[in-house]
Amino acid sequence: MKSGRSAWVLRVALAVTGALFFALAVAVKYESHAIVIDHGAMAIGLDSLRATFPLLLLWFLPLLAGALLILKEPTWLGVIGRITRRRSHLIAALLSALLFLITLVPQKHDGQVMITYLSLASVGFVFLSYGLYPLLRYTDRFLRPMGKYILLRVPTRVFLLGAAGVFFAVTNLISLLVFHHIPHIQDSIDQVFQARVLASGRFFLHPQHDNYFFNYFQIFNDGARLFGILPFGHSVLLMLGSLLRLEWMVNPLLGSLAVVVIYFLGKECHDETGGRVAALLGLLSPFMLFMSSEYMNHASCLLFISLFLLFFLRTINSSGIRNSMLAGLALGMALNIRPLTAFAVALPTAIYGIYQLTRRRNDLLRGFILMTLPIIAGLLLLLLYDYLTTGNPLASGYKVYYALEYHTFNWGLGFGTRGWSSWGEHTVLRGLIQTGNNLNALNKYLFESPLPGMLPVFLLFVTFPKKSIDYLLLAVLVSLPIAYFFYWFQDLCFGPRFLYESLGPILVLSGQGILRFPRFIGHASGLVTGPRDSADTGQYDEKTAANAGQAFRVMLFLAFCASLLIGIPHQTAVYADHYWGVNSRVYDRVRENRIRHALVFINPDVPSSGLVLQNYYGSGFLGNTLDFRGPVVYALDRGPDNYVLMKEYPGRQYYFAGYDTFRSIDTTEYRNTTAISDLLETSAVVESLPMTDYRSTIVPFRELGGLFAGGDPRIKTLREVSFEVFQHNRGFRTYLPALAVVSVSDSQDCLMMLSYMKELDSYIADEFKFTLLFKSANHLWGVYDIRPLTGKEMIRVPGTPSD
Repeated sequence: MKSGRSAWVLRVALAVTGALFFALAVAVKYESHAIVIDHGAMAIGLDSLRATFPLLLLWFLPLLAGALLILKEPTWLGVIGRITRRRSHLIAALLSALLFLITLVPQKHDGQVMITYLSLASVGFVFLSYGLYPLLRYTDRFLRPMGKYILLRVPTRVFLLGAAGVFFAVTNLISLLVFHHIPHIQDSIDQVFQARVLASGRFFLHPQHDNYFFNYFQIFNDGARLFGILPFGHSVLLMLGSLLRLEWMVNPLLGSLAVVVIYFLGKECHDETGGRVAALLGLLSPFMLFMSSEYMNHASCLLFISLFLLFFLRTINSSGIRNSMLAGLALGMALNIRPLTAFAVALPTAIYGIYQLTRRRNDLLRGFILMTLPIIAGLLLLLLYDYLTTGNPLASGYKVYYALEYHTFNWGLGFGTRGWSSWGEHTVLRGLIQTGNNLNALNKYLFESPLPGMLPVFLLFVTFPKKSIDYLLLAVLVSLPIAYFFYWFQDLCFGPRFLYESLGPILVLSGQGILRFPRFIGHASGLVTGPRDSADTGQYDEKTAANAGQAFRVMLFLAFCASLLIGIPHQTAVYADHYWGVNSRVYDRVRENRIRHALVFINPDVPSSGLVLQNYYGSGFLGNTLDFRGPVVYALDRGPDNYVLMKEYPGRQYYFAGYDTFRSIDTTEYRNTTAISDLLETSAVVESLPMTDYRSTIVPFRELGGLFAGGDPRIKTLREVSFEVFQHNRGFRTYLPALAVVSVSDSQDCLMMLSYMKELDSYIADEFKFTLLFKSANHLWGVYDIRPLTGKEMIRVPGTPSD
């Protein structure tokens, strides 16, 4: 009697403790002001009344909680006994635990927040579940028959249509209600733009404008070509949506197809039940749902990577020319969507294929040769596309864009100087930190549950799977973080997006972990003493296995409920709040006011916050027609310089669209400013000069060419000249003699010798003479004559004191 009462007291105490831990975890997730995580510690309280806890202690809490439950329940002691019974099993279990724990070592500040949340939430969840289990277990009365019905009785065709249909419906609702059917990420905006270019029958546009007013990140514009810089594969799929005016439907469709393919992948690797569980996990993954609701190319890459793995394994298992060709086509398409991801996945599968080839050469050699043909064709298509857009098959859009914008070719894999100079050098340590941060995020974003997302994969390998395919899938999963360890950039866009294409293997392995671990517990609890060389001696305890299965179903159901009630609403709020600095606010104002024949200047500054939403112009950029002459033209706000673009679009209405402001403007608002008066003064001086004496005129941005009359000089911008000289396509002498107009406030990058013109003084640089002809009244604009040195000049060299 007393023991029963003690058990209930313990359960109530655990339930209360679990509820407190879970509430604290939710406060961490929602970034409560009462909780601050910084410098390896968590502070709780307000102002001076704060209690501080080292995060290291919090991260070990799940291990301590697990140890307590193991000591409390003899079944778990049986599991440990089975694991330690054979040395090979013990080593495998320790390696599995080590790999799993590595994914939970926190990196960066956001990694600390994510792992702290998972630590607190998992302890709270387990304690709460254990304390309330006598009540919660009754939910299995409907969970078990529902699970049996879905996994065993529903016809395959009905199951696949239902899973894909639900996924398609949910992602379309998210696309509408959360993302408002517009892309939010610069990569997405880039690829939607290129899809429209391809839909027009072209690979690039001949730009009518410079990128001063129409500049958007990763849109290449060198004055002759305008195109998106990313590989073309995903844009081709979006192009089909562009032709049907259904761009927003492409990713939901791709995600729905991926759910179906993951089912077949799970079935190919294991059985029908394994395929269905993998597909259901995809349906329940917020990571997959949200990524499939926007426009990112990860959605299409996941589909084709999963298709490649499916048909590759079918080639191994049953040969067949069709399977080989389809595997090659899928990988060739993935190469044209995300080349590094495709290469990373191909490497372990190639090693596995070579291993199988040594055992079954006669069966597999022909199929593998046929598989390589479409892969080579895909690689040739990638090179051809680069040739058609950049003019060089070995120069990708990335390479020419960053050479144009940042004057650097170091934008790929490797260590040392890479990417933006503000990031510093890419080192081994930084690679480890960024990889760890991606793995932290995978545990959090995969299911948005209180338990780490990679836990089911760990549970599978604790059961010592016998199939080599499981280890191949694990190798594919590991290959992506290894590949991106060498890449200088890392972000958490919808989660660890660089690992997104490993979802196929992750969901298949997770499904097996969920199915096999309860049976493993049943075997472990029924174990009797036997020979040490026997892999599986002893009885199978069906009652323990049934209880373990019941507990697993209840825990999974509760984890899904927590994800549905806490995790997903939190992420939905994050994505709906101008995610990545983009929203539909400007569009909405234009529609509400029924504005037509207008020019709208968009300003990305957020008043009183100091924030500049770098991508805010993205939705406006896509609101333009490809000729930038549509009913409403959206341009970047450039302050008084807007006057110049207004002259390019006469007779229109003009509007200013700030983050929370939308108002009409007129040309006089800018014409009377000091900047424009100086510009007009400079324009009058240029008109008076003998323009025919110059081979070219160099201006800060192309639209200024309309203000400078006299002759018909070839207009070039500082960016264009700098890019062509930097690329060694042309020597600077080919532009000379040149007349250059310079704005002191121009912040665009250009060659160093050209940047000295902003000092508004004559100088000599790199064997060229820059003679200042005119300086505006307020010293905001200047005009230079640029010629090669004759050897008789007495003009100062930049960096030396002036008289």
